[in-house]
Amino acid sequence: MRIDQNNKRIDTTLRVNLKDGGAEGLNCSSKTVRKSDYEEAAQRMEVQNPIEEDFTLTFCDWHKIPQKDIRREQKEPIKERTRSFQDLERLALEGISYHWGRNRNHTVAKNVEINSEKYEVFVNPINTQNKAMDDVSLIYNTNNDWMRSGNPGTVTGFISAVGNIFSREAVCYNVGYIKDSNGWEYVSEKHEDVIFKLTAAHEIGHEILKAFGDVYYSYGHKDTVNTVTQKIKDGIPKYPSTGEIDLMKYYQNYYDIPRTIASKTDVLGLLWLTKIKIK
Repeated sequence: MRIDQNNKRIDTTLRVNLKDGGAEGLNCSSKTVRKSDYEEAAQRMEVQNPIEEDFTLTFCDWHKIPQKDIRREQKEPIKERTRSFQDLERLALEGISYHWGRNRNHTVAKNVEINSEKYEVFVNPINTQNKAMDDVSLIYNTNNDWMRSGNPGTVTGFISAVGNIFSREAVCYNVGYIKDSNGWEYVSEKHEDVIFKLTAAHEIGHEILKAFGDVYYSYGHKDTVNTVTQKIKDGIPKYPSTGEIDLMKYYQNYYDIPRTIASKTDVLGLLWLTKIKIK
């Protein structure tokens, strides 16, 4: 961490370990149908063999998307990756930098206050295995059910041990035809890039909150969900109409992403982890 007291600026490096989790929804499988098999069946049923030669059937993940949904969306299914691991890595690092930095580049959150003075905080995340946080996979997902991201992080007790059993440690890039509770919908790369940046910042944030707070503060999304089941609690608020939106809380409605930011308390907690005193 570097502190520029003259310009009231703090630069800190966050060492994350992002791994290639591969791609889901782009697989094909083939099966050869033999004429001889049909001949035997045709003889038993005393009907004419409907095929004249062996043929191969190929089924791909995108074949499960109903044609009516393709006609509605007027988009062809994705059949090869449109974002490489390097693309996802770049998006994740950009998201962490923006949503955990409190400085002139953010829409609403410009600084933190330390010793009655305002400092801009710039977070520089780097992807490394050296002295880094617990690893998180980046998964490309298409032609599939919506894939939930998660990051239970390192095992520090019973609850985090349970979290590691039931939750994947991954940030998922859901793009193209994705099936959710409303059926099949088409998600564009432009839309998912923004969501993925936010999600990466949120999931990496769980390990930060657990490090300076505890597992309840992290897994409980600041008392907006049940710590174990992750079920959203009754009566949680809508996000504020103006000002900051807490990156690590759940709200009734969807985020206004440009205003979403790690709170002052959480960013100060990240700085506290360096154990450097500002006098």
